[in-house]
Amino acid sequence: MSTLFIIGCFKKPIKIENTKSFRLNYSVGYHMNGDYTYELLLEDDKYIASYKKDGVDPEDALKKEVDIEFVHNIEDIMTKYQVNKWDGFNKSDKDVLDGNSFSFSYSSIDNNSIEAHGYMKWPKNYREFRNEIEALYEKEFGNEKTTQNE
Repeated sequence: MSTLFIIGCFKKPIKIENTKSFRLNYSVGYHMNGDYTYELLLEDDKYIASYKKDGVDPEDALKKEVDIEFVHNIEDIMTKYQVNKWDGFNKSDKDVLDGNSFSFSYSSIDNNSIEAHGYMKWPKNYREFRNEIEALYEKEFGNEKTTQNE
């Protein structure tokens, strides 16, 4: 009788806390700058959020320092939709030529990370997660304008 041990197949999902970086990007068409990008970076002990809307050049993305409550709101949304289970998601629908895609990444101060990508395929709870992130960033940046719109 032989015994087979499988190591690494049952990877424990990481706990979402102590965020170092967060990024969600998704396309909404094939026009110039046809995507949204939501980012959060820890730089010099400060959190900097950036928000790029559809049709806006990446150089004109809104950026500002945010408080720890904003960071905790992102972490709570990621936890609510179990984004930690998305790690390694990389699926595409090869039958669609002009579809939409998304890219997601997260890392913590403890060097835990999550990466997920898709083209016309999305992980569980993706749309609900994306909608709550969008609402959070709209609330934070809602009254600000890009230099392109001023």
